[in-house]
Amino acid sequence: WPAIYDVVLRCMEKEPKRRFESVKAFVEALRQAVSAQQGGGVQATGANISVSGPLKDIYGFGYGGGAHLDINLPVLFAIRLQGDYVTFAPDEGKYRALVAGLIPGTFANDFSIEGGRVNIFSANANAKLSPLPIPIISPYFTGGGGIVSLSTSDATVKYQGNAIPGGTIPGSKSETKFAANLGAGVD
Repeated sequence: WPAIYDVVLRCMEKEPKRRFESVKAFVEALRQAVSAQQGGGVQATGANISVSGPLKDIYGFGYGGGAHLDINLPVLFAIRLQGDYVTFAPDEGKYRALVAGLIPGTFANDFSIEGGRVNIFSANANAKLSPLPIPIISPYFTGGGGIVSLSTSDATVKYQGNAIPGGTIPGSKSETKFAANLGAGVD
């Protein structure tokens, strides 16, 4: 917060010539000092998912993105407000291997799955610690809490391109829960 500190010291100068010429100049200097304490950006996200039940082994790597706003505090700390979206879809190869293991003697390549996408939206407030604030690249640790909304789309099992009767697994309505998180990254 050195920039804000400098504005306050300038207001307290003994010599009037060294103080701000007007309230407008003071407000502008204060606005600039505060905005220098903020940052933000967008990020790409990759993740793995842990699903229970028979489908636990068919989900692959998820992808998505998000945006964040950092409010820098003194001494290596910041508050990060962040929103993210990540989506996961069944991996066809893993799905076929699962079917082949469950129904011996079948041709796994005759089966497919359509849908079954998992969508996750999150909004978090995190504390962020940057122990090595290097100008070009700055590693950090983060942790905090927020809300997560999770939904899934219907998944339809097909055999030779045709839906199997009773082979649709209904998706879920969006469900919102509290979430805690820990992580690390590089700015």
